[in-house]
Amino acid sequence: NLSSQNQIHAAVLALLEASTFEHVIEAVTTDFAALLDVDVVSLAIESVGNDVHPGLKQGVRVVEQGMVANLLHDGRGVLLRSDIEGEATIYGAGASLVHSDVIVRIDLGAHAPACLLAMGSREAKRFHAGQGTELLCFLGRVVASTIKTWLNFPS
Repeated sequence: NLSSQNQIHAAVLALLEASTFEHVIEAVTTDFAALLDVDVVSLAIESVGNDVHPGLKQGVRVVEQGMVANLLHDGRGVLLRSDIEGEATIYGAGASLVHSDVIVRIDLGAHAPACLLAMGSREAKRFHAGQGTELLCFLGRVVASTIKTWLNFPS
């Protein structure tokens, strides 16, 4: 879909234009909603005790260890869900708006905490299991690469 491709390109450009790490996080958690025509966007990282990278704490939801694996099991990179009630652990105060969503794995490396990008819509059928996920996987890889550029996670 050309419209989806244009939206993903705009989101990637917003990341590339970020001049600080804080601006990267703002682009993802604020700008992506308008650029991707969704109602709520969240970047969530798993807590490993107090080991969450300090740069990721601002503007990012911290979730329980294992949550990413529970949602994206079997090595899955993307999960599309319809007719749901958004979880407050992922969407915070915006959870009540979410009736369908897409969860994208953000791979920050083997020694970094698990991370996900969640985008929710008030439309119950906006996201569903039959949709293609190639562009969403690409966006997830770009988000991960951008975060890794700014933060120094061990290899």
